[in-house]
Amino acid sequence: MMAPPHFIEITVVTFIAGILSAASTEAAAWDTEVIPRSYYIVSDKLGKLGWTRANERCASLFPGGRLAQVLNENSEDLISQLLTSQRTDSGMFWIAMNDRSTEGEFTWHGGRPVDYVGEWMKGEMNNDRKRNCVMLRVKKHIIYWMFDRCGYRRNYICEYFSGPLECGKQAPPQLQSRIYEGNTAQVGMWPWQASLNVSGEHTCGAVLLDSQWLITAAQCVYDDEKKVVKDFGTMQIRMGNANLDESAWSELYSKVDIVEIHPKYESGYRQWDFALLHMPSPVHYTYYIRPACILGPEDTGKFDRCAISGWGVTKKSGASDRYSEKLKYAYVDIVDQEECDKAHPNEIYSDHMCTTNDGGASICSGDGGGPLVCKKNKKWFVVGVAMPLSGGCASKDQPSVFSRVSFAMPWASKKFKPE
Repeated sequence: MMAPPHFIEITVVTFIAGILSAASTEAAAWDTEVIPRSYYIVSDKLGKLGWTRANERCASLFPGGRLAQVLNENSEDLISQLLTSQRTDSGMFWIAMNDRSTEGEFTWHGGRPVDYVGEWMKGEMNNDRKRNCVMLRVKKHIIYWMFDRCGYRRNYICEYFSGPLECGKQAPPQLQSRIYEGNTAQVGMWPWQASLNVSGEHTCGAVLLDSQWLITAAQCVYDDEKKVVKDFGTMQIRMGNANLDESAWSELYSKVDIVEIHPKYESGYRQWDFALLHMPSPVHYTYYIRPACILGPEDTGKFDRCAISGWGVTKKSGASDRYSEKLKYAYVDIVDQEECDKAHPNEIYSDHMCTTNDGGASICSGDGGGPLVCKKNKKWFVVGVAMPLSGGCASKDQPSVFSRVSFAMPWASKKFKPE
């Protein structure tokens, strides 16, 4: 059994700051994102960061993320609330203000001039040629501004776009850090992909549908011998990581508090192989954790491309092989239903679909419950849930089988609100 990885905690507390750049028409010229923004503290066990690395980390966590701009008294009050909510009575936190480009000329992002500052430590600005970045120092619940050397490691406060985050979007390639013969995925490439752990081990894949619900295969969570749902006290969801053997600052773990099996599912049969998993607390969407889109009833099946992903075994030799520690993926083609039926005689029903790949990529043991997603209008939609295999992999002559998500939606959509 693989030891559970160390959990990397990132404290994220959001306060809607309102349309900060609307405070003045002059300000809007410097900040074209005239949108609501939120603040959050990042204080993680990976260690504190220098100013530049902290700004990069903000950008990698959330769309539009960057070190916080404290543009007016309202902004400072919101940050004060944020720190108070975390019972922070001391500490040092980077913000965006700096004079790195020109000594003595203080700016925010994009060269935006500084026209508001709070109370400076010791009552005066302490910058010099070696101190070019600004941090907020909290001392006995009072916030002071002070300059420091940009390379010093501090905690930091970020801001990010707090509008709706679209489903079905992959992380930008520069932020991206089991499928037989598939490619290795980077973190954020398939942000809706989750690992379902049972008793500490990866068992199946799952797909994030909204902030609290995932879909997987019923076979993954149903005890065929006892004819009951497995003890979901032993279940755990893991998202935001592409390597099961390593922890990542972007990942999240969650318990499962509700398991819903499709009412038409019967143990031993291949039809209606769907289950919904509920997490007790909503996840906070990032570049690395976000849901796949769901097709509406009026949408057609014309897609730009389709893909499968998972941590299943990477050999054909059998179920005894160890699951892949790295997330694998492959682009596939959807097979005509008649061809699918011929490849799996007397096993294919209307709620099934098949895929093939010219290179032989297919689902394997451990990939069950994972996604078949297809791209349309620059978004990825979940169209299939992989049927679990008892051992080995499907082959080129025997296409991979998926349960059609469209068949589950009349039932599943009553449980959650699609993004």
